[in-house]
Amino acid sequence: MTDQSPKLKVLVSGSGIAGPCFAFWLHKLLPSSDITILERAPEPRLGGQAVDIRSAAVPIVERMGLLEKIKEKTTTEVGIEFLYADGKTKATFPATGNAEQQSSKSTITYIYQNTNQQQ
Repeated sequence: MTDQSPKLKVLVSGSGIAGPCFAFWLHKLLPSSDITILERAPEPRLGGQAVDIRSAAVPIVERMGLLEKIKEKTTTEVGIEFLYADGKTKATFPATGNAEQQSSKSTITYIYQNTNQQQ
């Protein structure tokens, strides 16, 4: 956009994972844009669905400057075990040992918000 162009105004619906991520990259591309994120929840949610950060997502969060902070907040999943009522193991599914990260949605949102406020 040139200095002659009107300022781009963008309204993003939702402050889950996609909304702030979109706003982050749009701001990087068009820093003069006016971006507003709307969320129906009255305050940040402290719980939420776990989010896998792996494959194509790893270099993206790294370029956002969030990878190390996300690694600090991993869920350190160890696997799952199903037991009979008497406590004996029925089945075990160990963790894969994959170094890719998993964090809760609210943790990633918190990291993103606090990192961007400090820049």
